[in-house]
Amino acid sequence: MRIVPPTSYQPKKIAFVDLETSGLSPNRHEILEIGVIVYDVEKNTLREFEAKIKPTNIEAADPKALELNGYNEKEWKHAISLRDALAQLAEACEGASFLAYNVTFDWSFMEEAYRKTNMADPFHYHRICVMSMAWFKIPKAKVNGYSLKTVCAYLGIEPEPKMHRALNGARKAMEVYMKLTKV
Repeated sequence: MRIVPPTSYQPKKIAFVDLETSGLSPNRHEILEIGVIVYDVEKNTLREFEAKIKPTNIEAADPKALELNGYNEKEWKHAISLRDALAQLAEACEGASFLAYNVTFDWSFMEEAYRKTNMADPFHYHRICVMSMAWFKIPKAKVNGYSLKTVCAYLGIEPEPKMHRALNGARKAMEVYMKLTKV
């Protein structure tokens, strides 16, 4: 498998990232799970990273968000702190370009996490949005919106299960990216 990087910028590593959160606002809600697939362009290798994060303010969570990502105390029993998750993520993603399906959403939570923990952002400054790529490459008349589920269906990719998991979301973002960049 070879993943084609964007043409004008040639990253050495690409981090396909997906987050599950307790709601939509990075200032009020928190990251509950991080899933990442790091692709090393030069070595043509993939490395996966995932972490469940112990919430510090679950009372502020949106019940619909918790239902969507399947949050429950039992599965998060051995979750780690946000700081520990970001430290582990830094090792895996140092210098990688941050890629997400809806990069604005995921990056806003990451940016807030780095601010809250006073930790350095390990990513290269390029951010790549797969949803924007889909918007440019798939004619509007062919799809009813650009949700990940809709774009996966259009491209013949099995959609993410109803209960979302971060690593699965990262895999779907990577699959969509690969189909959209196929030469």
